[in-house]
Amino acid sequence: MRAHLRPFSLLIVAAVVGTGAATLGAGVAEAQAAASASVITDFDTTFLPGAPSGVHLFDDGGAAVLAAGSSATTSIRIDVPNPRAGESPYSVEIDAPADGTALHAGHYTGIRSYETHADLPIVELPYSGYAFAGDLDILDIADDATGRLTRFDIVVRDFNDPSPQITFGEFRMGEPEPTPLLLGTRNIEWPTTAVGSVPIVATEWLHNTSAAPVAVGALNIGGAAAADYRLSADTCSNRSLAVGAICSVGVGFSPKAGGPRNATLSIPTGSGTETASLAGTAPLGTNTMTTSSDNPTLPLTHSFTDTGIDDFVYLPQSPYTWQDFHVGEQVDGATGFRIFLWGPNGQIPTGTHPTLPIASSRDSTPYSNNVEVRGIGCDGAGTETVNAFRLNGDGSVNEADVSFAQLCDDGKTHFSGRFQWQVRSDVTQPAPVTGLSASGGRLSWAASASSDVATTVVRLMRTPDASSASPTSGYGVYAGTATSVALPALVAGERDTAVVYAIDKAGNVSAAASIPVVNGTPAPIITAPSAPTGVRVTPTDRGGLVSFTPPASTGGSPIIRYTVTAAALGGTDYFAYGTSSPIQISGLPTGVTYQVTVAATNGIAGRGPASSPPVALTSVAAPPPPPPPSTELLPDPGFESGLGGWRAFGTATAGSVATPVHSGAHAAQAVTTATTPVLAGITQNTVVPSTVAGTAYTARCWVRTSTAGVKVTGRFLEYVHDWSSDTHFPATSVTVTPGVWTLVSVTSTAVASGDRMVPQFYATNLTKSAGALTLDDCSVK
Repeated sequence: MRAHLRPFSLLIVAAVVGTGAATLGAGVAEAQAAASASVITDFDTTFLPGAPSGVHLFDDGGAAVLAAGSSATTSIRIDVPNPRAGESPYSVEIDAPADGTALHAGHYTGIRSYETHADLPIVELPYSGYAFAGDLDILDIADDATGRLTRFDIVVRDFNDPSPQITFGEFRMGEPEPTPLLLGTRNIEWPTTAVGSVPIVATEWLHNTSAAPVAVGALNIGGAAAADYRLSADTCSNRSLAVGAICSVGVGFSPKAGGPRNATLSIPTGSGTETASLAGTAPLGTNTMTTSSDNPTLPLTHSFTDTGIDDFVYLPQSPYTWQDFHVGEQVDGATGFRIFLWGPNGQIPTGTHPTLPIASSRDSTPYSNNVEVRGIGCDGAGTETVNAFRLNGDGSVNEADVSFAQLCDDGKTHFSGRFQWQVRSDVTQPAPVTGLSASGGRLSWAASASSDVATTVVRLMRTPDASSASPTSGYGVYAGTATSVALPALVAGERDTAVVYAIDKAGNVSAAASIPVVNGTPAPIITAPSAPTGVRVTPTDRGGLVSFTPPASTGGSPIIRYTVTAAALGGTDYFAYGTSSPIQISGLPTGVTYQVTVAATNGIAGRGPASSPPVALTSVAAPPPPPPPSTELLPDPGFESGLGGWRAFGTATAGSVATPVHSGAHAAQAVTTATTPVLAGITQNTVVPSTVAGTAYTARCWVRTSTAGVKVTGRFLEYVHDWSSDTHFPATSVTVTPGVWTLVSVTSTAVASGDRMVPQFYATNLTKSAGALTLDDCSVK
């Protein structure tokens, strides 16, 4: 995936519009046209306030192309033409998490493309400076039965550590689109922006895809935080938009208060109103950094105040990290300031603590901090006085007020200061709404019991796991003071979770209240599976065969995958996957002791807890395997007396033919009646009835096709004797020149004794019109 493009001097912002105020919904409640078959992208490029303006890009006509093979289980790549003449196209790419879970609807936070987190996707965007650092809001995603990606709606926000560039936006495909106007973006989620910032502008595009001109009325913004947003460069209002014509409008965000700020862009069309969701967040309270030093390499005194987008960026990671990208404070590309804080197990209690630099040994003290101004720090030991430090339920920092004093590493000079993040007098979380219910397509609730609640926000998530939701993620439904709202109709039959928050006048957010819904009515509650039990590990060469008992509860949805994790303290985690016990995990470096656990995943609620306690496995190398069999195992390698135990595989029929042949008088041939490409070939299920662990088996066949472009694959599968589970080995694939005999050979090593070793040779894209797959002079040894 990681094809690094040289960065432009622009930032891509995919603005997603949904709905954000009185009733949000990004058009989901409006008249629906057929789902778009093209990838729709809306990218705005922006820098920090005061920096040069960016570029605004939009495409819905097929120039943005979904790469072949894109899937929720592997990765999504969208190739988009470069707006600069003569330069290479750029790509948006999202890799599924390394732990084997597919990309799914939900809110992924704390993504940094230069760090590997097994449970997070890897994201790469064009024009995003050095690397992606932000969050990913997958509103919707689906594969078909073959694993082909059929629809998605994805919003990205790149906070761009350590670059002053900012990226945020949306790309979607296959989603129901309102008519008569196609909106470039239907859900805009701005990165965190300071109260009173210069407006951060995203561009909305309107494309008349209908067969008649559209009378566009005056665009307007409504909802709870309508005053935080303003329109500019409006070429759409009060005009007749011709067939095929495109107009645009800027939507600027400058929050008036801290906390979630939700509104709706409304677009009158004569026949109705289309909407786009506007959602942003402003830091709460006071956000400042003040430093002083007698070290000549550091500024004598300096103050930083949060004044705009990305000025103060909190990066959810270990250690807790903030940095300032204020344009006026950049020197040779260095940020204004950066601060790292850490304490025992991530806890930093109030009081005074001795500290060491983050990179130093923590044997003397578990508390540490690093502070840099314009890229320069003191890197010395010292003390910190913690006036306040509180975490949110997800582990992110809610409030920090820390003073520090350091003796620089020269042993003579000093560096001190005070950092404040969201320091405020009211830190009390309001009470959540209660009595949440759904009936007849309408959501109802009892208002929060807190007297200072200013707004109730309703979001809709295409996931049963409301823990990943936030007041600005998912589909916008409502922001206001009512106690009921009509639910929008999204994809028929899909499970969604309605999530409701109460937000007080200080911007504090309540715990979420949620309810699962299908087509606007309550849905059965599905939970993640419970943990597997009875985990046992049999050591194998650089790995282990992991057996277990399935969970007592599936959570109400069938289990689709088990994940085996081998974790080493301070080292790399390794994973293996399967649909039943046992599962082989391999490739573990020798001499390391791993803690092995198993977790189950169902198709709705996702992965459940890991088995406990973990089972220890010390990875060792097995003795050299015995030499491979030297005698031919097939009873009739040349098919002179029939198929010799081979049988049809996939959607094929198989038989013996007299022509063409590679040698002798007969060959085997597989054909299909399918009119679209299918998998078709032959399999030999009896040739190796009992494997010897560590033995390498080699299968080979001469193959021939009659048309170009047919890909032929050879592989082994190792089945347990009762056929209840199998091990897949790497395959060998060859695109065969028509009319030419080509040798396909594959070698695999048995992982256990007493199993069945099954060779298979097949075409992955055979059709009736493509002709036959002919095989001859096969061998298994």
